[in-house]
Amino acid sequence: MASGVSESPMGASVRRGRGLLVVGVTLALVLAPTAFGAATTVTAPSASLRPSSPLGPAPPPGEENSTPVIGVVATTPVGDLPTAIASDPQNGWVYVVNQGASDVTILSGSSVIGSVDVGQGCLGIVYDSGTGDLYVSNFRTNNVSVIQGMNRIALVPVGTEPLTAVYDPANGLVYVIDSGSNSVTILNGTTVVANDSVGAGPTSGAYDPSDGFVYVTSRYTNLEAVFSGTTVIDEISTGLVLAFDTLYDPVNGYLYVLNATEQGGRYGAHIPGALGVAIVGTRLAFSFSIGTGPQFGAVAAIDPQTGWLYIPDAGTSSVIIVNGTEVIASVDIGALPTVALYDPADSMVYISDEQGYAVTVLNLTAIVAQPTVGIYPQAMAYDPLDEHVYVANLGESTVTILGLVQGWRVQFVESGLAPGTTWNVTFESVARSSNSSTIVFFAPNGTYTYSVSPVTGYLLNNSSRAGVSTVTEPGVTIEVLFTPIVGAPPPSHAFSSVYLYYGLGGAALAALAAGGVLGARKYRKTHPKRRTVDI
Repeated sequence: MASGVSESPMGASVRRGRGLLVVGVTLALVLAPTAFGAATTVTAPSASLRPSSPLGPAPPPGEENSTPVIGVVATTPVGDLPTAIASDPQNGWVYVVNQGASDVTILSGSSVIGSVDVGQGCLGIVYDSGTGDLYVSNFRTNNVSVIQGMNRIALVPVGTEPLTAVYDPANGLVYVIDSGSNSVTILNGTTVVANDSVGAGPTSGAYDPSDGFVYVTSRYTNLEAVFSGTTVIDEISTGLVLAFDTLYDPVNGYLYVLNATEQGGRYGAHIPGALGVAIVGTRLAFSFSIGTGPQFGAVAAIDPQTGWLYIPDAGTSSVIIVNGTEVIASVDIGALPTVALYDPADSMVYISDEQGYAVTVLNLTAIVAQPTVGIYPQAMAYDPLDEHVYVANLGESTVTILGLVQGWRVQFVESGLAPGTTWNVTFESVARSSNSSTIVFFAPNGTYTYSVSPVTGYLLNNSSRAGVSTVTEPGVTIEVLFTPIVGAPPPSHAFSSVYLYYGLGGAALAALAAGGVLGARKYRKTHPKRRTVDI
């Protein structure tokens, strides 16, 4: 399986450590926003790729056919059923919440350095940047485990079935969302300072630094509770059929609340015309379409440089990108997109594909890499110290670490086309076109699928237009032969002739036999019997 693919070196490094909340627990779309008040849309930057500069491991001396690309740095075993993950930006440790083992695995890079017992049904984790403590919500034992370093320093009783929590850096309070008792338990350190009722089925929340409010979403009563300190100052009716995800946009200043799919269990009917809403203060500003809605438990992400909102849409297997009130793109990323995460080191957005066992990396709207990870990737966390993304793989109890690795030149060279003719190659999920004779990708060691598109007026001779390539140091050259058709339109069943040369005279890999299906599908691991998690 492919471990990563990139079109270019990664963008300039932006090192901004930040605490990570996290429970890890898809279209041609014409937007018709419903105005509830004046809406403001930030002018989006160009959707072309962000500027690139080389980062990561330097190529060997004299090796100009390699460059750093996003790929798999390591895979580490953790506890049973890892469902949530967070990083401590002070020491770079990563905490993996294992629901099946009722414990938390602590990682330093790819090494397991400790383990802490917590309660049963542990689902969510949040980092307190004021104290450096981490709060783990224990769904079945109705309490919160407070972890300091490698030790559990408290087990605090809260409401029924706590899902996750929200940290308020202004007052240092932690808001625990109790889904079973329709309440929020507020902690100051390890002390309960308040317990407030909210709407039925609270599921998520977010802190808004522009007004200092904490917002808690209730999925069954369509209400957004607004907290100032320990007091609920307002309840806003969102009008959503089934609300789940909540997040803050620092560019536009919006607090977003999003629909999720309707379902009993983890999968269910998608919502035709699912919506998101934007809140400013205590005012509902506007609503906007988000396709069929993320699956229950999915997590969207904000790019804080552009203000773009990335929404995993389970119904269309895509990620919908929203700028203010406008859907600006829909990118097909695989079978079941689940969790989105922004990486400030490379200014990319990572989308986990739960059934495709991969993570798609987006540079604005372009796919630049799609490394294969473990079975059922769920939650993700960014570690600002090593600038890696950690992916919790629910189905195999591992964590895949993504970062910059050495990528080797994969060069497609055509012959037979008239000068200036545009031709296209898709390497894994990354598509490129050129009117010159060469199209280049970079990929780490691994096996990849590719396809060459037909060109009008030319015959793609024998062999197939789709193939499988094994990339090793120092790279691969793949030759594509086009033959002009004289006096007749090209047949619809025409194929390309493809020859492969490995490195400096390595063994050639025979191209895949003719099949006629445009765009070879990525190989998928055999699906084991699904394991369920509590939500």
